[in-house]
Amino acid sequence: MSNHHMRTQCPLCSRLKDDRANFCRACSLSLGLRRRGTGNYIDRIQDGYVHTYRPEHLRADKDGYIKRATLTWEQEHERALPVGYHIHHRDNSRDNDIPDNLEAVTSSEHCKITAPWRYRK
Repeated sequence: MSNHHMRTQCPLCSRLKDDRANFCRACSLSLGLRRRGTGNYIDRIQDGYVHTYRPEHLRADKDGYIKRATLTWEQEHERALPVGYHIHHRDNSRDNDIPDNLEAVTSSEHCKITAPWRYRK
């Protein structure tokens, strides 16, 4: 069995890329992306949150990324995150996306948890 991988075209610039990667190295670097070990998906860090490239997901942004915490919560609960809900990290660590650390809360609940000083009377 060979360790060689096929080369395919990058969807952004048409340069050759490893078939396990989503983009060529130049486009990955220009987008601020880093490759995961498998090369299946590329993650990026934005505001401390890990975003995963999943363009097929309904909550993906215009670049095709979704927060990894949302994906983890949805996989754990076997359903989509309800509209109007956010994922709260119980330990306030934005990159700790283990299922026990995540909870779905409404937008107003999330504000009260993360910025309680705004709601004191």
